[in-house]
Amino acid sequence: PYRQEIMVPIDTSLQTAKFQPIDMRVTFSNSCWGTNETIHSIRVGIDDGTGIQEIESQVYDLEHSDDTHIKTCSLVFLIPEGVNGKEKYYVLYDSEETSPANYPKHVTVEDTHYFYEPIPGQKIDFDYYGIRQDGFVIYTVIQKGQLLGNPIAFAVIKFKPNSTTVETYNLDQVGNFDFRYGVNAVPEYFGSSWATDITKTVLVDGNLMIRLRVGGISPRGDIQSDNIYTYYYSPTIAKRILVDAHHEILKTIDIDDPTTLDGCYGGITSIKSRSASIEKMNVGEILPSVYIYDEENTIQEFS
Repeated sequence: PYRQEIMVPIDTSLQTAKFQPIDMRVTFSNSCWGTNETIHSIRVGIDDGTGIQEIESQVYDLEHSDDTHIKTCSLVFLIPEGVNGKEKYYVLYDSEETSPANYPKHVTVEDTHYFYEPIPGQKIDFDYYGIRQDGFVIYTVIQKGQLLGNPIAFAVIKFKPNSTTVETYNLDQVGNFDFRYGVNAVPEYFGSSWATDITKTVLVDGNLMIRLRVGGISPRGDIQSDNIYTYYYSPTIAKRILVDAHHEILKTIDIDDPTTLDGCYGGITSIKSRSASIEKMNVGEILPSVYIYDEENTIQEFS
């Protein structure tokens, strides 16, 4: 019986808007029935002039007025493919109990471990959250561990398209979201990627969006990282993960060798390994360039 129009924050007439996720806060003008993230009366509809059609959606971060009614919540849905910018979006709901929506769960997360030691002393050994979409591995969010002698806490590994298992030969690229600085040692850096006492939480586990939190302090007690990782379902070839990285310097750090590394809070690591005898070591590709969108709203190229 109730509907409220949703004003989406992007121009949906643009081709780039198709399948983009919308994640916004909604406050209900009337009484909205619901008990949790899956049992509720909330639906999202789109009207292109021919009537309202229901589209898949997800709710989270509910604020209740009582045990069975919701005052406000966060709402997730995707912009459909065949829109032209003239359509309207609505949130529809009921004050009385309704049957829950039965949308397919496109994204899932698992909390598990990977170990492989191709050569004695050279280990790939880490705890991770594995993010899958419709059965395929898209990303792993590394909680703690090592990658061939390099600490790898807080990192994200992107996998090749259509990968079904977390294996070395499916690895594409690695994004580093720890805070590190140069030292005279091997490897030539230290920071929160070395953390072993990790806190981890699945903040949201929905049908269209996964949100994870990983935190920890470096063994020297000088850096604390506390990151939030968000992945939205994407039916296109392009896959993206949003990382909200928080780093706190807990005490003064004297950098041993500033020419090596002077306070790095993010990076992209390319890996290439080839072996005629060890199949799993045929992994990765080193791309010729990396492109970074900077604070001046320009794109910088790095060889």
